[in-house]
Amino acid sequence: MILNILGDETSAGEVLQEVFINSWRSIDVFDEHKCTLFTWLLNSSRHLALETLKSKSYAENRKSDELRESIQLHSNSKSAAVKMDEVGLKKVFFRLKGEHRVFIDLFYFQGYTLDEISVIEEMPLSTVKSGIRMALIQLREYLK
Repeated sequence: MILNILGDETSAGEVLQEVFINSWRSIDVFDEHKCTLFTWLLNSSRHLALETLKSKSYAENRKSDELRESIQLHSNSKSAAVKMDEVGLKKVFFRLKGEHRVFIDLFYFQGYTLDEISVIEEMPLSTVKSGIRMALIQLREYLK
């Protein structure tokens, strides 16, 4: 999820490490009655990835990375392995209703906030929230 938001493995790895360090330091804030540890870590990861994406230094580093990437050749075998993994996830993702698929894509993969999705889709915030909740329930069932 961090990699999908940032689009860069190095930055995603750094953010993931920071998430684990922050989580270790603030584990006393975690409330198992509100959510699972996985959900807590996922939300922390998403939040930090979005903050990183918005930061000025990340944007400057990204520009120099894009220049390096345009010069370097990429390994085809590695990208093929990633694509194979994506195919399995996409099959489950495309089983969702169209509206739910849009909500999940905008929220988890593109990093929009619930309020932003509400504006983009021209729907009430409550509809967006319930749509995402229903989509997650469906995904959970499909993955069982």
